[in-house]
Amino acid sequence: MPSLATILQNTPVWVFVLFAILLALGLIGLRTRTVKVWRLLVAPAVFIAWGVYGLLLRLDASALLPLYWAAALAVASLGAWYGTNLDSMQPDPAQRRVRVEGSVFPLLRNMVLFFAKYAIGISIGFGLSDPITLYPVDVAVSGVSAGYFIGWLLRFAQRYRKGAIPA
Repeated sequence: MPSLATILQNTPVWVFVLFAILLALGLIGLRTRTVKVWRLLVAPAVFIAWGVYGLLLRLDASALLPLYWAAALAVASLGAWYGTNLDSMQPDPAQRRVRVEGSVFPLLRNMVLFFAKYAIGISIGFGLSDPITLYPVDVAVSGVSAGYFIGWLLRFAQRYRKGAIPA
């Protein structure tokens, strides 16, 4: 088992940058705020891109992996669609802004997805487990990552189109 120092020394710089971005976005999400719509779309864009990238990395390992990814994506999309409650969100389409309530959920979600991918990457990179057994888990986590945010984006778009709810 490699030491924590060895793991950190062998972690690519982009992983630390991604962690910092996701941590910052999660911490910002703790407070109620009014933001431009594009700012609310940063985390979904990061996780969808990372989810697709996770699949592309493993395409040559097995013909079944895209099916695992698609199944995880579909389940997570449906889960996000039905599990996301944006009733407290107050969209202002005229100003292209949204008022969102603070929540610990974005921070927890970001960290769980990040550390799941990071732990799998460590296990594969350091040979702690047979990569062939971890690849399905890796692409499933990538599918969940992309799928959750696709479902969330669809729910967000639906709520945003409804516009502001009079107080």
